[in-house]
Amino acid sequence: MKTKRITRSWLKNNGACYSDYRLRKLVPKEGVTLQQVLETDQIPDADKLWVATRDGVLPQRIAAAWMAGIVERALGRIPNPDPRSLAIVPLLRRISAGERVSQVELVAAMRAVQRVCNIDGDSEERGRRQQIRDLLTLLED
Repeated sequence: MKTKRITRSWLKNNGACYSDYRLRKLVPKEGVTLQQVLETDQIPDADKLWVATRDGVLPQRIAAAWMAGIVERALGRIPNPDPRSLAIVPLLRRISAGERVSQVELVAAMRAVQRVCNIDGDSEERGRRQQIRDLLTLLED
């Protein structure tokens, strides 16, 4: 599978919060692959996830399968998650299997997970919730 090159300009155009100086230090002129981003110890895991969840970085089916696992683990760490929020997991599994989903289903599932993402919590919990929100942006067309 060939994935897109992650370049400094691509990162800036997608809203990366790193300074130009930091981007020059981290990303060579020719860019890097997603695998290089995920394997580096130079950036935090949350930022790696941010890159991986940008639209077009991974094919939708692969991204959906990967996100289903992440969402399951993230929601599994939240005490008593709203069962409606878990609705995104089967939806992601259907997408990863190549099944088309309706816009109504997609919107309902996204709203359910966003309810969980907006609950107050410690910074680690808020970080996981932000990651879930970032994952959902891949599904918006």
